[in-house]
Amino acid sequence: MESENETPLYSSRITNTYVEYLTLNYPDVDIDDVLKHAGMTHYEVEDPGHWFTQTQVDRFHDKILNETGNENIARDAGRHTASSERIGPIKQYSMGLMSLSTVYLMMGKLYSIMSRGADAVAKTKSPRNVEIIVTPKPGVHEKPFQCQNRIGTFESLANLFATGFSKIEESSCVHKGADCCHYHISWTDPPA
Repeated sequence: MESENETPLYSSRITNTYVEYLTLNYPDVDIDDVLKHAGMTHYEVEDPGHWFTQTQVDRFHDKILNETGNENIARDAGRHTASSERIGPIKQYSMGLMSLSTVYLMMGKLYSIMSRGADAVAKTKSPRNVEIIVTPKPGVHEKPFQCQNRIGTFESLANLFATGFSKIEESSCVHKGADCCHYHISWTDPPA
């Protein structure tokens, strides 16, 4: 049986978004060196059907944190998600829904395309306010940077509809002793 750190849990789409973000914003970072350090290849990162382990993702994050010196790199890369050229089917599917509220409400289904390590459930609180609860699956121990990347990704979804970033408030977090991460998300509708 595979240990939690060796179970493929995280879609290469996440790493691919990081690579695109790094290429645009940190062109001096040697992506080949980062991937080698993490035990990843370009082919794996570019394959939307590939999944990485917690160990690989941890090593990737540690290396880019060291290379960039940016303590907010995970959230910044998450904020790049909606504008990423590589997110592909998620972006196409989201745009077809035509409503930011609907995109957030579909997060349970969409989230499973990105991570096998947690379940996400969303519900409407008002026309421009939803809550999303993300609960790690048994035996999975995500790191704080993964929570920050998720927040950045949730923030970025409003950019699909040209409204700027959504506002995220996290009322509970697994990294602060809770059994789930509970996000309250609100946004402003774009002008007609």
